[in-house]
Amino acid sequence: MTQARRPTRASRHANRGVPAWSGIGTALDNQALTADAAESAFCAFTAGAALLGVGLNAWLGWWWADPAAALVIAALAVREGREVLEGD
Repeated sequence: MTQARRPTRASRHANRGVPAWSGIGTALDNQALTADAAESAFCAFTAGAALLGVGLNAWLGWWWADPAAALVIAALAVREGREVLEGD
């Protein structure tokens, strides 16, 4: 009979609806994993903003939605840049 494997921290987080990368890099004291998780979150937010802007423009004809999404993306990029310069 095979012994049941103990669930990993990532699988426990996934089972609770929390993203698996949430806090794992910090818990393992792994800066590369933490930075990769932050970059993935940043990319998800910018992709969502772009998709929302283009989608609202195409679906409802809101011509201003795409430029507004670009401003949101620019603001996110500036915030990330400041965090990098400050060392957060």
